Amino acid sequence: MSTTKLNSMTISERITESERFHLAAECETFPPEIIAIVLGVSLSWLQKKRCEGGGIPYSKIHYRKIVYRKSDVISYINSQITNSTSQYRAV
Repeated sequence: MSTTKLNSMTISERITESERFHLAAECETFPPEIIAIVLGVSLSWLQKKRCEGGGIPYSKIHYRKIVYRKSDVISYINSQITNSTSQYRAV
């Protein structure tokens, strides 16, 4: 398993990055590692959603640099709200 920035972050660093996300302006962008922390998902889940679709809109700044806008992350979270388990749709 390769070491990523996410794997090497302490819990304290993760909390700090999560707080930075929540305090940021809606137009600010964040790398996948920070979005994974905020959503509690893996980097591979974000990558899978980028490939398959149905995930959070993103920008590919460079062939190796992907960023997510805070407003798009918040919109994605809000779109996942349901009132009961019968409303859940398999993804």
